[in-house]
Order: sequence, then structure tokens, then C-alpha cells
Amino acid sequence: MDFEGVVRAAERFLQKTHIAFALSSFDNLIKNGRMSRAVGFLAHKLGMWGIGAGSDEGEIAMRGKTRGPWHAIGMLIAEMQEKGFCGGRVAIDPCCNPDFAEKLRAKILERWETARVSIHPTRGLCGYYAQRHGVIVAYGGAG
Repeated sequence: MDFEGVVRAAERFLQKTHIAFALSSFDNLIKNGRMSRAVGFLAHKLGMWGIGAGSDEGEIAMRGKTRGPWHAIGMLIAEMQEKGFCGGRVAIDPCCNPDFAEKLRAKILERWETARVSIHPTRGLCGYYAQRHGVIVAYGGAG
């Protein structure tokens, strides 16, 4: 492929690829001034999870919050459905939370039997942003 062909293929790939995440810790949001220390402390004590996704503009957008990991899984599934996921590849990257990743995989396969779900531990920068027990989910259309 020539350079322009590679660029067109990459743009098509990016248009059908989405990222969602679930955070069980708000430490980075507090450190970055996006959340007050008091609110972060209260969210931690209540077992809150923050659910977010990558926007079409490439920005991170918080989509909601919930209590506990089961509700977080439900919100991730809802986010995938809202973005039009109907089966295809899914990569789950948990940070020190393999049980959550396995439960999420089971729920994805329950909803979309044709999904091809893989689990990979976070590394480096992704692990830093997901923080302990968080998860990043990348998914795309079928094919």
C-alpha cells in the first residue's frame, strides 16, 4: 500500500474502534485537579466506580458513576451497545483485577456470542491511568 492507502485504512480502523474504561480509584483525577480530595475520599468509601469512554474527538469523557463492580460491568456493556457494538474483537486490559476481567468477558459473550474477547494485563502508561483494579476495554465492529 502507498502512504495515502495506509492513512485511509488507519482512519477507517479508528472510526470503528472504541475505548471505554472503569476506574475504581480516583487518585489521578484528584492529583490532576479534576476532582476534589473530599469528593474522591467519599467516592472511595462508598465503593464508587467511574465509567468513561473516548469521544469521537479523541477526548476522555466521563459517562457516569456507579457503586460496585457488577454495576460497572453493566455500564460498560451499555456503553458498548450504545456505540453500536454487535460482535467482533474486544480487548480487556485489567490492572491487577483478573476476576473483574473474567466476569466482564462472560457478560460480553452472554450478550454477543460472536465476540472474540481477549484479556491482557495493563502495562506502563495504561496501568498508570487505569490504576489498581481499573480496566480499559477496546472494541470494534465485526470483521
